[in-house]
Amino acid sequence: MSGDGPRRGPALIAIVALLLGGVVADAVVHEPKAATASARPVMPTAGPDSALSSTWYCPLATADKAGQASGTVVVSNPTRHRLNGALTLFTVQGKPVKVDLSVPALSRTSVREADHVQAPFAAAQVDLDGGNAVVEQVVSGSLGDSITACASRASTQWYFAEGNTSKDAVLLLSLFNPFPDDAIVDLSFTTDQGRAVPDAFQGLVVPGHAMLVVNIGDHVRRRDEVSTTVSARSGRVIAGKIQTFSGGGHKGIALALGAPQLGKAWYFPDGFVTEGVTEKFHIYNPGSKEAEVQLSFALEQGAAEPFDITVPPASRYTLTASSESRIPKGDAHAVTAESTNGVPVVVERTVDSLSPAPRQGYTDIVGAQATATDWVLAAGGTTETFDEWVIVVNTSRRTAHVDFTALANGQTLAIDGLQDQTIPPGQRRGFRIGDHIKRPDLPMTIQSTTPVVVERGMFRVGALGMASAIAIPER
Repeated sequence: MSGDGPRRGPALIAIVALLLGGVVADAVVHEPKAATASARPVMPTAGPDSALSSTWYCPLATADKAGQASGTVVVSNPTRHRLNGALTLFTVQGKPVKVDLSVPALSRTSVREADHVQAPFAAAQVDLDGGNAVVEQVVSGSLGDSITACASRASTQWYFAEGNTSKDAVLLLSLFNPFPDDAIVDLSFTTDQGRAVPDAFQGLVVPGHAMLVVNIGDHVRRRDEVSTTVSARSGRVIAGKIQTFSGGGHKGIALALGAPQLGKAWYFPDGFVTEGVTEKFHIYNPGSKEAEVQLSFALEQGAAEPFDITVPPASRYTLTASSESRIPKGDAHAVTAESTNGVPVVVERTVDSLSPAPRQGYTDIVGAQATATDWVLAAGGTTETFDEWVIVVNTSRRTAHVDFTALANGQTLAIDGLQDQTIPPGQRRGFRIGDHIKRPDLPMTIQSTTPVVVERGMFRVGALGMASAIAIPER
């Protein structure tokens, strides 16, 4: 979707090929800065370099090389010392499988789950003997590719603003319990036809050191809009979803980690609509008070009046940006969704792109809840068949000066033409990375003089496949 005009994106089947090179060079050599003022991250966040250990949780992929969501876990070590540890794979049944990890300084390691277990679904836990690591999950298959940050903590609550169980759509929800004791979980839903609390999804037992995957469409049938709340009566879990579309002209796959808590502000750096592209923003208010939410669009050219939206208690609202006349076609934009009356919500953005749009596929991301001056992209690369865009929105009141650094063969490489990029207050810029550097293995850091939010888009060239993800901030 990244938008500076219509563009083609790359053969994302290359994502797995790019990542499976084993240990590749990627690094961050600057001292991390505070990502937010909060001591408790509200989104996946890299811990400080001084931490004695770090743990990441990747809740869902398929452990099948021929599956629609074949998973690869990417572990980046941006420190100047080796990080040792283990990646443990959990399935619905069977014992966990542990894989030793040793990630050299300024490098990354990629692990394909199907190389170590064969199962319909797998979750992963990454334990390292130091901080400042970054972990992402990549899934790839016949419906395209998707990328998301893994969770840096477990939670008793998880929220998803969007889902679809209509014909030719499948919505899978993973509940991952990495702890020894069982967790008891309830699921509730708000759909385009009202609230649903199926008995079959109450008191779900998620065994210790295991995962449970449920097909939401088994009990919430043929719904075009489904918001989900995950509530653990006991224990803590990590929740993720995979949404697929495989018919009716719509094809694609999206992997998303849930939001562990509601928020009053959500940031989406990327946005672009043209013929064939349907961009939607989904707002879910699971609380007991009415939420007043304003969606503000920062255009790269011109201006647009914000949208003021009322979301009643225990309900949801979808704004189809591509159908709004005040959002000009062909003009890239960033979006901030802010609760103006202080009632927290969760917001997701979906993009369904069909011909004659320049690229095809489906993306679904939960917005960022934090701003930061330092961000890390673990997965990624640029080739003739694989395109990558990085989009930065300046959320501060001061001009941002932004530097892009490639992490190459254990050393940093300032990317030519992407140094001291100036972004005025409240504006966004999109950067096509392949115009500046060609590397199949290209983890990066983005450093700014003021707080910003960073999103990455990766696209197959001339084929089905779009993947969008919020970068991971450093604390």
